[in-house]
Amino acid sequence: MAWKGWEDYEPPTTPSKQTPKQNVARRPSLDRGRRQGAKWCYVRPDNLIVDYKLAKEHGAIPKDWIRFQSQREAKRFIYLKGEQEFGNIRNLRTQLDCPLYAIRPDGLKEKICVLRVDFCYDRPIKRNAGGNLRNGVSGFGARPIGTGRPAGGATEPNAPYGWEEVHEDTKGWRQDAYILKKKWFEAQYGKQLEES
Repeated sequence: MAWKGWEDYEPPTTPSKQTPKQNVARRPSLDRGRRQGAKWCYVRPDNLIVDYKLAKEHGAIPKDWIRFQSQREAKRFIYLKGEQEFGNIRNLRTQLDCPLYAIRPDGLKEKICVLRVDFCYDRPIKRNAGGNLRNGVSGFGARPIGTGRPAGGATEPNAPYGWEEVHEDTKGWRQDAYILKKKWFEAQYGKQLEES
């Protein structure tokens, strides 16, 4: 039973699904960070954040611009750079590679993978009013300098005791591989990997 006016209609022939499609542009697959909205960007020496695509469109990128994988990471770098200028931290480094090793059955160490830490810097260790180290009684991960006395011979309780090395990673999304590498890093190096 056909509707009036559609008696002679024949549907167009469609190619079968088995034939490969020609000239179809594939959309590049996005990693999880890109799907979550992370955008590459640059930080200029005057602490301005420039979008990665915008910088590429306008030609060559100056060598003193620093590239980051997300704007959150770039903002954290600007904050830590200011802390270093004020003297609250020292020896700020970015994108530090920390190799992760495993012990083979024959007793040799073998490098399995690398954890790239976003920031590494030295932070002062201070004593609280009770005389204990603020970061723990034992000073876990601390590197006291000199004789272990407060820097500059100061005797007040908040004077820096020494410097500790801090490894920090900026994360918006904690992937399974990152969680494994973080636990591995903490077990191998005996230091905590801080997240911001």
